[in-house]
Amino acid sequence: MKRLSLVQIIAVIVIIVMFLLVGCEQKTVEEKKAYYVGGNQGIQMKFVDGAPPDYVFDNGQSPFAIGVKLENKGEDVVEQDEIKLTIQGIDANKFGVSPSDLRDATITEPELLGVSKTVTGDILKGGETEIYFSDLNYLEDEPGTFTRNIRASICYNYQTESIIELCIKSRLYEEEEAICSISGPKESFNSGAPIHITSVTENPLGEGKIQFSFKVEHVGSGKIFSINDDQCEDIKTNIERNKVYIEIGQINGRFPTCNGLEGSLTGHSGFIRIGGLTSAEPATRTISCTLDVSDVEGVFVDNLDILLDYNYLDYIEKELEIRDVSIGD
Repeated sequence: MKRLSLVQIIAVIVIIVMFLLVGCEQKTVEEKKAYYVGGNQGIQMKFVDGAPPDYVFDNGQSPFAIGVKLENKGEDVVEQDEIKLTIQGIDANKFGVSPSDLRDATITEPELLGVSKTVTGDILKGGETEIYFSDLNYLEDEPGTFTRNIRASICYNYQTESIIELCIKSRLYEEEEAICSISGPKESFNSGAPIHITSVTENPLGEGKIQFSFKVEHVGSGKIFSINDDQCEDIKTNIERNKVYIEIGQINGRFPTCNGLEGSLTGHSGFIRIGGLTSAEPATRTISCTLDVSDVEGVFVDNLDILLDYNYLDYIEKELEIRDVSIGD
């Protein structure tokens, strides 16, 4: 094998170092633009180990509890009165409690903090807590063993903070400066939450005006309800399904005017429906806006803040086996 000369070895080392430096530089740029921790979750639920157990006996022989662990995986802070946890799938009376004992439980803490990032870039976990439904005991005498599917269902208010970066200048049709370009796709950044702003584009609309559009997209696994429905009533006739309240901020000191915002008197806030009333329709909605930039001086990139506000429904399930102890047979 032919050996490399000293000059060739040095050249190879220089190339490797250059690649490493470029990689570090790209990473630094990406980190600088990381406004949020990110992610597509809000509150995550898990059953507490052994609560409920895998099985219980009938005839009131096995008192037990249902425990649900909550962890805020997103970045919004959820207040105590914004969470409602309900147990479904079992007849409360047969388990020795009233139906109200299994409905609308909430956390004991004032709030459930979201995930956050320190000034040094360290990620801090969101708040964790547990909710228990106690004193359950299957009272009936059954002729054999069977199962029931226990569902823990949570309805909570959540918000997504989003930022999109737009190119701002008034002389739209002059030769493009290197600072930014009006035409084309733009970046979006979202706080950790199950609804995101995606697919941003910007274009000149006429002298002194720009147009931009973006998608509001459901990226989580639960179901969306309007802030007017704090029960997350999951029925097909509920007109509050798949509705999100959106607030679009100012850019360069002016609010944009956006289309399709239900109940809007301003053109920059109101309700939108992501998809249709059923889950079969695509869970996205495209919003188009115009912005007057006629009085802008210079060329620059500016951030547009967007807030999405909604109630969110999610659930977990576990199978509970009820075994016959044959008392009195």
